[in-house]
Amino acid sequence: PGEVGNNGTSGATGDPGIKGSAGVQGPSGSKGEIGDKGPVGIAGPSGPTGVKGDLGVMGTPGQNGTKGQHGAKGDRGGRGNRGDPGTSGPAGSKGEPGPKGAVGPAGRAGAKGAAGIADKNCSCVTSPKVVGDQTQYRHVVTGGKLTLTCPVTGFPEPKVMWTYNGASLPANAMIVGNQVLLSNVTAADVGKYRCSASNLLPGTADATLVVLTTTVDCDFEGGLCGWTQGTGDELNWHLNKGPTESLATGPNKDHTLGTANGQYVYLEAGDGKPGDKADLESPPLSLSAALCLSFWYNMYGEGVDTLQVIAKNATGGETVVWRKSLNQGQQWKEAKVSIPSLPNGEQMSLVFRASKSTNSQNINKGDIAIDDIHLTSGICIANP
Repeated sequence: PGEVGNNGTSGATGDPGIKGSAGVQGPSGSKGEIGDKGPVGIAGPSGPTGVKGDLGVMGTPGQNGTKGQHGAKGDRGGRGNRGDPGTSGPAGSKGEPGPKGAVGPAGRAGAKGAAGIADKNCSCVTSPKVVGDQTQYRHVVTGGKLTLTCPVTGFPEPKVMWTYNGASLPANAMIVGNQVLLSNVTAADVGKYRCSASNLLPGTADATLVVLTTTVDCDFEGGLCGWTQGTGDELNWHLNKGPTESLATGPNKDHTLGTANGQYVYLEAGDGKPGDKADLESPPLSLSAALCLSFWYNMYGEGVDTLQVIAKNATGGETVVWRKSLNQGQQWKEAKVSIPSLPNGEQMSLVFRASKSTNSQNINKGDIAIDDIHLTSGICIANP
């Protein structure tokens, strides 16, 4: 045979053939070579220590073989299964208390309080308080006027609520501010007026004013009619009929009946010593309005000294509202005296005070007598 001829030139590349259908999956390829060792992973948390296993049975030592050649490095074994958790140990003893923690931050500021209360003189705010006894008495003449003021103090000024004998006020009563005004007082107005005072502060103050009518009118035919002998004087007034004991002095008969059988009261000039006096005092009165006191007097004799009408307040203070001195003649004479009202209807009494002269000459000729006392509401029309 002849020699192989040279390869001819490659022919032109033909058009791509039509893509064939997918072939049947071939068999699994053989296991590839072990890949390169990867980087060390992040260490996981330590697991609990497993229970130590029992020692295996020691085998019979084999005969020492000849030292073999270094074998090829074996494949890396797979990761062993995770051992079972160990049993929990007993609870430890309680530790010592830790140190005290730091102080916490301050809380938020509270809401701003309401504005305080003070007057222009910086008076202290005080709860209502009763002045004097919780039960007090007010005496008024029948037909007279009376103002009831609750006897309490406090700042701000307390507001007052009134009741009468545990119910509403009588028809005759009129409330003006914190006061109760009674006019033309009758038996229907007599009783207990209770006031309850309160202001912005907690609590109330309660007081009871007992209203009583009193009789000052007296003709002395049945005695002293509630008038009493004074306690701070030296002499007493005497009830008498007809002439007095001393000669040339005093009346011969009373004024009411105008006979020797009628009674009057008088100061006997023969009693005591020069300058002594005798007081005749009325029952207490509450003077919310002016009153007119009328009476008849007899001041006959060369040794007559002085007769006075005195308004005496609850603390003993005295105001002379009428005065007459020296011999006024043998006849009975009438006097009318206006008695002014007192603040807040304060109580007072009326006193007739007869005095002996300090001059020893004719001292036993100084009898002073009074009769027919009468008290009405309002000022006197005339004051002789």
